[in-house]
Amino acid sequence: ANYMVRRASFDTGKREDFPVGFEPHSFLQHPQDPARVWVIENYGGNAIEIDYKAGKISRALKVPPEEQKFMGHAFFTPDGKALCITCMDTKTGEGGLALYDTSDYRQSDFHKATPGNLHQ
Repeated sequence: ANYMVRRASFDTGKREDFPVGFEPHSFLQHPQDPARVWVIENYGGNAIEIDYKAGKISRALKVPPEEQKFMGHAFFTPDGKALCITCMDTKTGEGGLALYDTSDYRQSDFHKATPGNLHQ
């Protein structure tokens, strides 16, 4: 399937399509720069940032370890220094939050939250 994210202006009617290569599950604006939007996959390893000012996909997170899958939901810490994405370890069934440092978007930590799948 050819999945994409579409940005549309209600004022001008202009549309912009961004092919993403996976089925988007959730969208999240960066707290310090609302023109940058993260798109997160559910039960997969994809998360990308679209920079609407530049009109392009600006970055993709490194796929987590093979046994770890994103569960489709995310939030930024209030100071914007970490992106937290719900994850599950497919081998153990443990759910938690993968934290990514927004200075380089590398996974900096994993906080186990449940003995089972963590979706939201």
